Amino acid sequence: MNLEHMLPAMTKQKAHLPDRNENILFILSAIWISGYFLLPFGKIHQQLFHLCFTLPGAWILLKSRFETGIQPSGIFLASMAYGVYYVISLAWAPPESTVDPLGEIKRVIYLILFWIALNHWMKASPERLASLAKVLTAAALVGMGANAVLFYGINGFGLADRFVSIGRLWNPLWSGAAYGAFAVLMFSLMNWRHASLERKEKLLYLLAFLVFAAATILTHSRGPVGAMLITCSAILLTSNMAMKRKIALLVTTSIVLLSLLYVMDDYFRPSIERGQSYRLDLWQGFMERAREHPIFGFGAGAQVFIHAPGEFVDDWGHYHSVYVGSLVELGITGLLMHLSLCCIVIRTGWKHRHDLHARIALVLFIYTMIIGTTFGQGIITRPDVQWTLFWLPAIILATFPRTTRAGDESPRH
Repeated sequence: MNLEHMLPAMTKQKAHLPDRNENILFILSAIWISGYFLLPFGKIHQQLFHLCFTLPGAWILLKSRFETGIQPSGIFLASMAYGVYYVISLAWAPPESTVDPLGEIKRVIYLILFWIALNHWMKASPERLASLAKVLTAAALVGMGANAVLFYGINGFGLADRFVSIGRLWNPLWSGAAYGAFAVLMFSLMNWRHASLERKEKLLYLLAFLVFAAATILTHSRGPVGAMLITCSAILLTSNMAMKRKIALLVTTSIVLLSLLYVMDDYFRPSIERGQSYRLDLWQGFMERAREHPIFGFGAGAQVFIHAPGEFVDDWGHYHSVYVGSLVELGITGLLMHLSLCCIVIRTGWKHRHDLHARIALVLFIYTMIIGTTFGQGIITRPDVQWTLFWLPAIILATFPRTTRAGDESPRH
């Protein structure tokens, strides 16, 4: 190849190299998300958010003269519409409520800055998503191993106790949600139809999947466990595997799980006997409160409590469902906007399902939608585990183009 043919190729290759700012933003993103598993104190992780996203997002805005660089996708527009309505709803929050208007507005601002910082490196270097997945998987495995030693070895807890981690994963629901998400991630990679994995790689993915699935089950969090099983079953049924083999695997897995449940009945009986943990009573109580302001709700961040004198759920203020949270605080209007956003994300992910990044983001988003049925306060909250699991896949899918060329199955992969 002569020089005049080499120069265009070299120029094209150089144009695809990420600049230093993109590298820094990627590293900061990986550090903060890894902090869920590696940082021993939740307060440090909360403050680290400002270093990794608030300041970089504000810097990008100032440097670009308030040009976010975010393409006006359906996901972004629906998200911002929900955020704007969330802020506007503060105007009709009950005077007796303890809502902090400034605090609620900051939550929307933090979401926007989180989006800007991620979008800056994702749109320029989408291939870095694979690197992010590897870093986070390694961090989750290391953190989970260390916490298992601390929980079972040093603290002396047993299998009947709900496995939790230190730091931001102190709640078994959050631990289960996080580990279940990685189990879904590993299972998605194992069943990616375009992957030509060697036997060693398949075994590693399978081992990682089994470890994350076991950790999810050990949290005794039925929502994440159920969401993991439903999502993985859907992945298996939509794979290229022969139907007979799919059915055989599902039946075999079901038999194994039921057998383990029978053998380990002494450990998991308390979790089973908890039933629905008063959730139906909670939701019924909040539905009664939602009827007081059915169209526009009580307002964002309003502290709404159940009025049920003499009952266990009396004066309860935790919704235990993101959908109930949207209904109570933002009314039917907010709930419809919430569901519309979810539908747009799913539609975008399905349209780009032939791209590995989009497919994984789609299944993780569906997994998060399922766990959101039984716990959580809403989709605009503090940056906790569920907040990240909801918005990270949505932001990834928002970076994909609105349209694809005919016959192009994988425009970015």
